[in-house]
Order: sequence, then C-alpha cells, then structure tokens
Amino acid sequence: MKEKKKLIIESAIKLFAENGFHNTSVQEIANHAQMSKGTVYLYFDSKEDLLLKIFYYYYDSIKNKINSINKLQLTPKEKFTKQIMIQFEEIHDNHSFFTMFMREQALTFHDELHTLIKKMRTDTLRWIENSILDIYGSEVQPYIYDLFFIIEGLAQSYFKLIFDQVPLNFEQLAHFIIRRFDDVVQGLLSSGEQPFLHADMALSGLECSHHHSETPITFEQVTNAVNELKEKLAEKNDNEDMLSSLAVLESEMNEETPRPIVIQSMLANIKGDPALQNSKKIIADYFRVKSK
Repeated sequence: MKEKKKLIIESAIKLFAENGFHNTSVQEIANHAQMSKGTVYLYFDSKEDLLLKIFYYYYDSIKNKINSINKLQLTPKEKFTKQIMIQFEEIHDNHSFFTMFMREQALTFHDELHTLIKKMRTDTLRWIENSILDIYGSEVQPYIYDLFFIIEGLAQSYFKLIFDQVPLNFEQLAHFIIRRFDDVVQGLLSSGEQPFLHADMALSGLECSHHHSETPITFEQVTNAVNELKEKLAEKNDNEDMLSSLAVLESEMNEETPRPIVIQSMLANIKGDPALQNSKKIIADYFRVKSK
C-alpha cells in the first residue's frame, strides 16, 4: 500500500474513533494527515468509501496474520492457540480501529459494508470450524455449531479487558482458553447430550449479529431526532428538566463509547407528549435501548 494512502487511513481511524464518523470531515482528515483535501480524494471517492476501505485494510491484515500460522510446522492445537493470541494482540495494538469498529459498525449505510461484515463472520465460522475438527476429529462434528459459539464466547469475554488496556499475558491467556475449551469438548463427548444448535440456527444467528433490520437507522437520523425533540420541547415553557436530559443525552451519544444506560435513562426523563415518541424511538432503536 502506498505510504500516503496508509497515512490517510491511519488519520481517519484516529479521528473516527475520537469524534465519530459523521462528526469528522474529509478536510479534518486531510489536515491530520498533513496533505490537501484533493490528495485524499485521489485515493478515496468519498468519506464513506474511506470507511469501507479501512474495514478492508484491517480485515485483510488480520486474516493474513492468522493464515500465516497455518504454514508453520505446528500441531493443529498449537496453530489455533497462536491464532487466538494474534486476535488478542491485534485488539491491543489497534485500539483506535476497534474503537471505531464498535462505534461505526451500526452505521450500515453501505451495502458493501453489510457484505463485508457478513463475510467476516462467515470466514470466522469456517476458520474456527476447521480448527476444531482438525484438533478434536470428526467425533465433535455434531456439536460443531455449539462449540463455535462457546469458543467465540470464551475469547470475547476477554476482549473487553484487552480493549480497556488491562495488562494481560496474551500467550498465557490463549493457552488458558484452549485448556478450558478442552474441558468443554470432553464434557460434551462424555455426556452424550444432544447438540443444542443446528446449522440453520447458527447461520441465522450470524446473520442477525451484523444485520439488525432491513432499514437500519443512521447517526444522521439520530441527530435529526434529537433536533426535533429540542424544537418540540422548546415550544413550551415548563420543559427545562427534559431539555436538560436531552442535553445530557446529546453529549453522551457523541462520546467515544456511548453508555446505553445513560441514553436510556435520559430518554425515560423525556415524557408526556405523544408527539415525542417517534423521535425517542429512533434514538432508542439506534442505541438498542428502551424508549420508555
């Protein structure tokens, strides 16, 4: 990748993580990268195109690192352990990207972004599925989808600690997780219990995890909903408390990592007029909280 293009991507990641996608302009990205706005457009068609290319850039980078482990002369379990460790290292080393990812993955305004996130989830399923079968053999095939969600859940339980910069030994952690997964596999096989998940359920779960509605809400719609609430509340003189709650809500939703409990609490304080409900629902649906 050309150095200028890489610099633009790194500048955009930092600014998107700090300020959010909609609150960052192409000019600000250009200024941060110390180049002209025109130069940015030489490499990217739009800000949306830049966001999409960022996802591709990091997806390809992580995928290549994980795939490179397969070329090493290691046992299947040793390979899988190292690949899990790589995931931990990537979260630690690319804090800004993962901050941006968690903040902007809900902004599904781009069909290609939908497709990429679906591919990421499907590729992860296939990689883990193949790794489990290589390690434990065909005996675990009936449990493959349950085991996928269990190992993914084990790893993701530690992602937040890593993201929060808690000092951890990633190699030791990866080995610890694999040992616990050994226990799970042995327990399932010895129990003779029927699998809980089948293919349709698992694949449906993967689909739902990245695509929550056919008409996803954008951050711009949320901003418009907040402005509508301001206008409606300002029409009456006895709404100072609700306007204060709305100000707190607006401040919170522009934080690096908005806290759902704060959003929900502030929405609960805005009540009374039925005309407010539609705007409240837009905000609540975006942040996946209750509107009442």
